[in-house]
Amino acid sequence: MAPKNTPQRVIDTLNGHLNEIMKMPDVLARMNLATTVPSGGEPRYLGRTHSAEYGRMAKVIAQLGIKAD
Repeated sequence: MAPKNTPQRVIDTLNGHLNEIMKMPDVLARMNLATTVPSGGEPRYLGRTHSAEYGRMAKVIAQLGIKAD
């Protein structure tokens, strides 16, 4: 995640570094302890995944009638 209007070159640089970090054995080991599955990739993949998840959760919230306090 990055603030809106972050230059694409900055996003690409951060994404590259984070993908490398996600491959480090010590990072993988810690994530495994927390039962977290690492998933790197391109920023647009994250955007599609989040959009799909937001849509799915919006349906669940509406079906259950959940309201914010």
